Amino acid sequence: MRAHVYPARRSARGKRGNRCHVTTEIQAKLNEKNAFHKISDLFHTNFTAEDLSIRFSYSDGDMPQTVDDAQRNIQNYIRRVKRRYKTEIKLKYIYITEQAKSGRIHHHLIISGGNLTRDELEGIWKFGYCNSRRLQFNENGLAGLAHYFTKEPAEKENKKIIRRWNTSKNLKQPKVRTNDYRISKKTAKHINDYPNDHEYIESLYPGYSLARCESSPLNDFSAGIFLTIYLYKKKVKR
Repeated sequence: MRAHVYPARRSARGKRGNRCHVTTEIQAKLNEKNAFHKISDLFHTNFTAEDLSIRFSYSDGDMPQTVDDAQRNIQNYIRRVKRRYKTEIKLKYIYITEQAKSGRIHHHLIISGGNLTRDELEGIWKFGYCNSRRLQFNENGLAGLAHYFTKEPAEKENKKIIRRWNTSKNLKQPKVRTNDYRISKKTAKHINDYPNDHEYIESLYPGYSLARCESSPLNDFSAGIFLTIYLYKKKVKR
């Protein structure tokens, strides 16, 4: 579970101030963080330790000419897997296609576990190397993998890393709940001052353990304390 704690204002007061324009750097970091939260939520809502992470690369003779060609290769792979899965298995997936500055392309796929062995799944890929493993969760769930999927493309010598990701249409969306005024200013300040106070924070979220707590520094664009609290269930059903 991820909890956002931020100031809730009952009503607007006084004259509206001038609109603040964030810098390109701040906006880029915000976009990256939002993308991380989005894909991390999809991971944790749809996949378990029974599902798989698969990495695909190309041999020199099979390297596609363009990223679009590579996209068609991974889409064709998913279609072949789907045909070989049992009909009652609802195939879910999220994949990313990345082209490095060198021009080499690879894919990373998160896919529902099914009736095929890892050897069989790897054997369906015909363009080079393929390696699969079960998804491995820790107290941060699959946050590390989500960071990999959404990390901001680097730029050097006017050559950008190209990164595209796509999902199946049957993914469940995370449940979002709003509970205004649940956390007081005093409580928010304590968490901000003592983000590693596990006992205190966990008392606010019964049944959950604290993974980590992040605080957004005060700046000219926000007023008050903004916290993001990451938690995991004490008893996890995999």
